[in-house]
Amino acid sequence: MQAFDTRASADNTTLFDDDSLADDRLLLSVRHTSPRIRPDLVQAWLGECLTKHGGKCTAIQSPKSRMINVLRLIDVRTKSGQAQKLKITRANKENLSKPGALVGKVSKTIEDAIALTESLGIRYPWVDALCILQDDTSDKMVHLDFMSEIYRYPRLTVIAACGTDAAASLAGVCDPRENLAQQHVLKVREADSRQTVLYLTTTPEIRHKLKSQYSHLDNTSWARRGWTLQEKVVSRRTIIVTPHQVYWSCRTSEYTEAMFLETHLVKVRLLTLGTKAAFLTGGGSMEEGGLNDHIDVARDQFGVATNNFSQRQLTMPGDAYDAVNSITQEFSGMVDVHCVWGIPVSRFDLGLCWTRSWELNGQARLSRRTVKTTLPMTTLKREVPFPSWSWLGWMGATTLRLTDQFADGISPDVLSFTLRHNPLRVVRVDKITGPTTEQPIPAFLRNLKMPKSPLTVTVEDVVSTYAALTEDKLKATPDDQLVFFWTEVTDFSLVGPIHELNTTYRESDFYRFEVHDETGQKVGSTDYCVPQDPDDTTCILGEGRHEFVLLGRSKVGDNPAQKVVLQIVREEGIVKRVGIADILENAWEKAKPRRELIAMG
Repeated sequence: MQAFDTRASADNTTLFDDDSLADDRLLLSVRHTSPRIRPDLVQAWLGECLTKHGGKCTAIQSPKSRMINVLRLIDVRTKSGQAQKLKITRANKENLSKPGALVGKVSKTIEDAIALTESLGIRYPWVDALCILQDDTSDKMVHLDFMSEIYRYPRLTVIAACGTDAAASLAGVCDPRENLAQQHVLKVREADSRQTVLYLTTTPEIRHKLKSQYSHLDNTSWARRGWTLQEKVVSRRTIIVTPHQVYWSCRTSEYTEAMFLETHLVKVRLLTLGTKAAFLTGGGSMEEGGLNDHIDVARDQFGVATNNFSQRQLTMPGDAYDAVNSITQEFSGMVDVHCVWGIPVSRFDLGLCWTRSWELNGQARLSRRTVKTTLPMTTLKREVPFPSWSWLGWMGATTLRLTDQFADGISPDVLSFTLRHNPLRVVRVDKITGPTTEQPIPAFLRNLKMPKSPLTVTVEDVVSTYAALTEDKLKATPDDQLVFFWTEVTDFSLVGPIHELNTTYRESDFYRFEVHDETGQKVGSTDYCVPQDPDDTTCILGEGRHEFVLLGRSKVGDNPAQKVVLQIVREEGIVKRVGIADILENAWEKAKPRRELIAMG
């Protein structure tokens, strides 16, 4: 839930006064939590952020920022808006906007969120399920197109990490929290001329109660829902309400009810909130991660966010594009680079090298997303298939590496093009600037007759190469659905799956296929697969001869050079990705690959 238009001016002078410390208020020490959330504490956090943080916590307009034309809000004073328990239609939206229309009709989560918002002096909350007409496709599309702005500009986002659905209350708002485990601090030694004061602090048992090593949020329903990730990643400031306490997390600082962290002396990051759902900031610890600049930091953060999203669940799998769109929009605005199906065009060829991700919680399922998008897309204004070449075209945990460190290890051997309409054309992906636009050709080059590059792809090349892709067929193909590139293609044999010892995640089973040449010698290996998964495409295809297409060359240290390749299948002439593999460069060259124009969907 987002909260707009606050008039609150929190008095945080005492809480953040580093000169007024006492035995009952020790920095980095415990603080007793009350049965109900303290609005004054949250207001102090908010006030500190509004008045002192600036910078990353300020909603600075990016080059791609736009004005929001339609935005419905709930008025906490009149309790009017759109009600979650009712089916919101164009016919009854006016009645639901009348004063008192929401009283007794909203879910417990929303009722508490409205009460919390009001207690903070914020008048206008926004809730996606309540403020977007559920029977109006055009209304949904308008709001989804501005979703990054909707999450970026509010004063505050409330994250409901209690319970399993909207019927659960926000613990400590209207209903008191029960069975709170309190921490304690004891003074065991007074200060004197020879020694400083000594305190002993009790600590709650946290780590062994977590099923995950990462954070308190990982085991919540919130962390498993695909639509909710944007609440944390795109927002500037968040209040995270868990069953036992409230956390504050903004792009500068983090606070919690259970500890005194309110100080200007240090900035504290809570490990219990984890890093997998971190803000997109484009700044931070570059030195720690070996990152080169703020753009590279943004690439790394975007990769972490997409990995997190790929592990979450959607009730409707076709929502994947829309559910991650605000995160993609925010990243695009930060680095001023358009994304095509979740891959930035500036590093598109590198983005095609995404891999399966393996996490601590066991085997990572990965199967094709065979449904179409829930809402219409592209200039054709219709539901479209998810392409196999994008990580969004798959269901399961994936890893997208885009940083300079990864780019330095792979040299792309392809130049990607895609299809666009009005007029029908094939354009270089790295020249794309928007859903329907590309970088213009400089005026002095327009009339020059230059020799065609061997990597260039044209409509004529596609039509002459693929009998099924007639010009009429291309006109009916959605924008950015097919990717074209000239590359090398050859066959190798797969043997396996071979079980690998996993010394890092011992509870996970790792399997790969070995890539063998014609003599039966191992020359490479595929990405991981799950033999027990009936939807795992790699394992379904099994052993035997398979086609591979070249993407690039990998050379790390003194290790032998390898070719980064995609295992493919062909459906009606169109290439579909199956998986990724590494093959020794000398073995690839000995296989005498043929040059071919690939059309991958």
